[in-house]
Amino acid sequence: MTIIADIDLRIIRLLLADGSLTNAAIAARLHTSEATVRRRRNRLEQEGYIRLVGSVNPVKLGFNSVAIIGVQAVANRIAAVEQALQKLPEVHLLGLCTGGYDLMLEAWLRSNEDLVRFTTESLARIEGIVRTDVFQFLKLSKFYGWSGALPGIDQPALI
Repeated sequence: MTIIADIDLRIIRLLLADGSLTNAAIAARLHTSEATVRRRRNRLEQEGYIRLVGSVNPVKLGFNSVAIIGVQAVANRIAAVEQALQKLPEVHLLGLCTGGYDLMLEAWLRSNEDLVRFTTESLARIEGIVRTDVFQFLKLSKFYGWSGALPGIDQPALI
């Protein structure tokens, strides 16, 4: 289990709520020095705990067909299938998983027709895929990074 300092968690919580906060603004909210925040924030980035990027609403960008797709693959081809899926620009989240699927992915497409093409052409071309199941979102109400919370360890009273 990874142990992370309380101040680092508080910095992460603030950045989840507003990634544009300056080190000085974070320091003021946490009652610490800007140098402390800068040093800890740089370490969090360098060690891969955080990566500051823009978080987008796919529907606002015209991706009206967002789906989670479960992928079953031939056992000795899972790694190759994973590598092939990583290269597809429509795939925004991909992971090896347990359960009925070997891999799960999230795909963003402009239309239902694009989703059909993606599953029947792009995925069908990948050697080793045995089966896919598509779970299309009808409505998106929460997006990655928009909650500002850390499930299981979030304590808003600390910030």
